[in-house]
Amino acid sequence: MDARATLHDRLGRTAAVDALSDAEAVQVTELLAAAERDERQALDASIDVTLRHLPRLVRMPARRILFG
Repeated sequence: MDARATLHDRLGRTAAVDALSDAEAVQVTELLAAAERDERQALDASIDVTLRHLPRLVRMPARRILFG
């Protein structure tokens, strides 16, 4: 799948995506992937910090409740 098709899948079919050159579409796709990765890592870190504030005996049940 090319970068433009990936952007259409992620952002919907818009004129802005159609107006991008191939190089720009690749760059935007890479930037979106990096932003999603960074956001996922930040969320994981914040969850870990939050769970560390719970008493040790409550951490595992809290993880099971939150994540199944």
